[in-house]
Amino acid sequence: MTIFCFGQAKQSKYADEGFDGGLVYNSTPAFPMPMTQKPVYMTLLKYSTKDVYAGNLCVLEQTRNMGFEYLVMCNPKVSFGDKIKTFFYNFGTNITLTTRNGFGWKKRLKTKVDECRKNSGDYVW
Repeated sequence: MTIFCFGQAKQSKYADEGFDGGLVYNSTPAFPMPMTQKPVYMTLLKYSTKDVYAGNLCVLEQTRNMGFEYLVMCNPKVSFGDKIKTFFYNFGTNITLTTRNGFGWKKRLKTKVDECRKNSGDYVW
């Protein structure tokens, strides 16, 4: 849109934007950047919630920094075959986590979890 005033051309401040029925909107798309994918974490299967601390966000962040998350299996009556499958699945996951994080990663995670519990008030003396 060009406005002529005293023989000179002036460009309107809304030249790069569209005008539709009293509403001014920007002509750029709403999502110019590509959407990023969420990182995929490995899972360790557990049958009880002991030492998982699922409600503590600090513990969740520490386990994600190590590259895994806990998945609690809700069925208490599990067949022997399923326990064997779970054992071998967790064994492979533990080997992979050991190669990524080094030996003693469980001990380091346990100390970080204890710090998180003390700072959040979950720790009972």
